[in-house]
Amino acid sequence: MLMDMWEETGIKPSTLVNRPVLANRWEIPHVVWLELSGSRNYTAAGAAEIPFSEFYFWANAHNYTKAELVSMWEDVHTVDKVWLSESNRYAEAKRNTESQPAKK
Repeated sequence: MLMDMWEETGIKPSTLVNRPVLANRWEIPHVVWLELSGSRNYTAAGAAEIPFSEFYFWANAHNYTKAELVSMWEDVHTVDKVWLSESNRYAEAKRNTESQPAKK
């Protein structure tokens, strides 16, 4: 949305000035993570980790060697753990604000 505003108006919103940028090293693991993130399970407690079995099938379909598979899984799993942590933090904050009585 902010990027669209920037493109339409030519004025860069202040929140985009110091926006974090993903290091080049994480671009491919992030794309793989995006492809696999739909394979995760959800429970009443929230999202679960991406199953290794799904990654394994994906890596075999892309002809990864064992060394490439291990290296990429470590990276994808790291991205997933960060996402899960932030997702849980967001859900906890939402629960805390919902449980507070409304102010009049």
